[in-house]
Amino acid sequence: MLIGIDASRYRHPQPTGVEVYSDEIIDGLLEHFKRQKRQKLRLYTSKKLPNVSTKLQKLIPAKRLWTQWHFARELVKNPPDVIFIPSHVIPLRLTFLKQNKTKIVTTIHDVAFKEFPSAYSFFQTSYLELSARIAVKHAHKIIVPSEATKKDLIRLYKCSAKKLVVIPHGFRPPKYDISPKKESTILKRFHLTKSSPYIFFVGRLEAKKNLARLIQAYMKFREKHPDWQLILGGGRGVGFRAILTALEKEQILRHVVMPGYLTEDEKHVLLRYAHVFAFPSLSEGFGLPVLEAAAHGTPILASKIPALLEFDELVDEYVNPLNVSSITKGLERIARRTKFKTKHKEVSKYSWSKCSKSVWDVLTSKK
Repeated sequence: MLIGIDASRYRHPQPTGVEVYSDEIIDGLLEHFKRQKRQKLRLYTSKKLPNVSTKLQKLIPAKRLWTQWHFARELVKNPPDVIFIPSHVIPLRLTFLKQNKTKIVTTIHDVAFKEFPSAYSFFQTSYLELSARIAVKHAHKIIVPSEATKKDLIRLYKCSAKKLVVIPHGFRPPKYDISPKKESTILKRFHLTKSSPYIFFVGRLEAKKNLARLIQAYMKFREKHPDWQLILGGGRGVGFRAILTALEKEQILRHVVMPGYLTEDEKHVLLRYAHVFAFPSLSEGFGLPVLEAAAHGTPILASKIPALLEFDELVDEYVNPLNVSSITKGLERIARRTKFKTKHKEVSKYSWSKCSKSVWDVLTSKK
């Protein structure tokens, strides 16, 4: 059996959630491939991949229309038995060929674009909607990271439950080898000390993450806790202008730090010393940042939404993401608490090794 993998987002220089998933899954699949001799593997990529055998790579150099034209043409010309697409839309050309016998397996991470279209650009919404509809109709199997996403696909797209496979994303606890001196240097960069009280968020700064309401809640919270800061780490996304407007309206720009994309060391130091990790997202398919915060034992405030409720053993305070008062009260409750949930043991349940093994089983299954 020849298993093909869309590796076009593998080893992205600044990976976010989808790219991290691609990296971890493909790394894991390569390991499973090395341990057996029955299956063949082919990685389709637009650029040469370092540290991967050239024998496994199918280089398709193209800057434009890579998925829908160049990648699709190769799949039609030399079809694998199975093609796995971890983070891209299925090539339309495959769906038009009645004689095509390639089994298509893809991952749908969430359907937030369906519930909150205003949080995405018109192009993003259209692209993701098309991707979901094609997957529901033409994929042999659809991998989803949570029961919440499975239920969403059944509810919103009438997807067959037999087609859906729930495989929770994994998590790789960071190897924290940052020296005290470097910690202090990083904290000083953000005008912090190890005892400075601050609320931390990390992720794309976009409307879906509900940051405008978090800012409003923080403003009310500061009335009783004027020494606390808010740090919003991550690159700008759709809806960033509304976030900036909320900051200007509340006149608290000097109390909110937006450093942009963070290095791994910066992120881990800020997570380690945060008094609260706030994740009031409107919609999630999984919630990897919750696991990152939990690995550091950081107190966690999160939205009471289906996907994040699956992390009940890790979240210290759940809040209504649509209610500023609820978020404010959640922050106040955490600020008063002295004991929090023990998280390290629960975090260990989530493994990229387990995740990639489950994906490998789907790809090699005869069903």
